[in-house]
Amino acid sequence: MGIPIGNAATNLMIESRKVKFVSPADTVHELIDLDELVIRLTLPASGTGYITMPDVEAAAGRIYSIYVISDGGGNVTCEDINQSDILDDDFSAAADLALLYSNGIEWVIITETTT
Repeated sequence: MGIPIGNAATNLMIESRKVKFVSPADTVHELIDLDELVIRLTLPASGTGYITMPDVEAAAGRIYSIYVISDGGGNVTCEDINQSDILDDDFSAAADLALLYSNGIEWVIITETTT
């Protein structure tokens, strides 16, 4: 069973298994799997947690949605597999979000709203 997105012409579906709920603790690097296209974050109580995106070459052509559903007081940094920051700022508040596209060479920020 999936969640329909787009319109009937595109008939795009996100399967339930592709949604990941993440609560990285301080200093923990949470790995995002290749097929986890929708990431819902709960920020840690303090300090900085990390989400590590899949290999950019393997993720070519995919768009990833990251959204903060709960503010725990800490921050989450979005990084590539080499532990380099992808976004301009950390996720630090509820409703922070980012859409990332992999062109196979680098991560492209479609949109970023971080506070």
